[in-house]
Amino acid sequence: MVNEQDADERLGESVYEQFGPDDSHSRLKKLLEFMIYFVGFLGTILTLPQAYKIWVTQSAVGEYITSWVALTLFTPFWILYGVLHKKKSLVMTYVVWFVVNVIVLIGIALYR
Repeated sequence: MVNEQDADERLGESVYEQFGPDDSHSRLKKLLEFMIYFVGFLGTILTLPQAYKIWVTQSAVGEYITSWVALTLFTPFWILYGVLHKKKSLVMTYVVWFVVNVIVLIGIALYR
């Protein structure tokens, strides 16, 4: 009987084997790693206007605290996942997301 962890490890190995020593795959992997940082950074930047609106206008009208609480509570799981799998791009991205989510949440709580 195959346990779930063994199956996950084999799946990860088979995916990793596709990114073997072949130079084109190495370049693709580097490009993807760069894109993860870029997309993570861009996603955070796109959230900043909401934080700015809340804090500058001192109004959280139209912002749903439930959504922001959920986003904030889910983020540490991604951080932990990134730490466990040694994925610096995930850890960095979600730490920044967590900080921005907390800033928005505090603003909503203060200016509802």
